[in-house]
Amino acid sequence: VKFISRRNCIEFREGCYLMLNVTAQLDLMSKILDTLKAVVEDAKFDFKENKLHIRVVDHSHVAMIQMDIDSAAFDTWELDETEVAFELDFLSKMISLGADGENISLMTDTGTGMLTATLGNVKSNIRTIDPSAITVPSLPPLDPKCKVHLTGSDFIRILKAVSLGGDMMTL
Repeated sequence: VKFISRRNCIEFREGCYLMLNVTAQLDLMSKILDTLKAVVEDAKFDFKENKLHIRVVDHSHVAMIQMDIDSAAFDTWELDETEVAFELDFLSKMISLGADGENISLMTDTGTGMLTATLGNVKSNIRTIDPSAITVPSLPPLDPKCKVHLTGSDFIRILKAVSLGGDMMTL
């Protein structure tokens, strides 16, 4: 198993449980979760060597969100490449307890099947979901004629506006 750490060289370990130790600012995790929660209730986080990859599709297969967040955006990035799936609401509620400038740590051990989230002196175990239970269709081949770049907060606002419904809406 390949273990990745910014503090240590890449090493290979045998006979160990997969490990995840990631620390991020609350603002980053809040934006990630708020964006995903506009479309789904649970998601699979794919922790790679240099990035966090997330792709979700709503239940009606109308909206798809794909995120690739560079590992440099996180304060701590020590992990065995792994997938962790869980209900987003549990972590969102914990993040709501935090204050600006605080960090949240996520740690897991596949031996227990739990994701441990630590925010200051608050520690919570979040039951994970089998990642294979969350299927996401492949990204269809696209050749867009234009691209739109939005901030996370603008995108969240658009998704919330669309959820209001109606026959016609201008954004």
